[in-house]
Amino acid sequence: MSRIVVYLEQQAQRADVVFRLHKVTQKSLEELRTSLATNAPVIELDLFNSDYDFNAGLLRKVMATLGELSIDSRIYELPEGETIDTCTFLDKCQISTEVLANILNEADAEFDRQQGE
Repeated sequence: MSRIVVYLEQQAQRADVVFRLHKVTQKSLEELRTSLATNAPVIELDLFNSDYDFNAGLLRKVMATLGELSIDSRIYELPEGETIDTCTFLDKCQISTEVLANILNEADAEFDRQQGE
């Protein structure tokens, strides 16, 4: 199971960015502002759990929104049981938006294949 963690850069504190993220994530404006002000993740979720469809959709919406607004992000794929604080090889866990898109696309294809069996 992969844990996906998304941090945003400082320019994400703009009001238009916070409002758009609020609409996409359904998190409160205050929660988003606090995450951005304290450099905490705006998204942190276990991708491959019983809510895969919801989580994958949320990640796609957030990434699309960030792309539209030209907001830089740092994305990490952590192994099961690891957190940002406990991972001793964090530099190897950082992934690009393209890699995240590939992970989601491959997972979708695998789920479709399994349902077709």
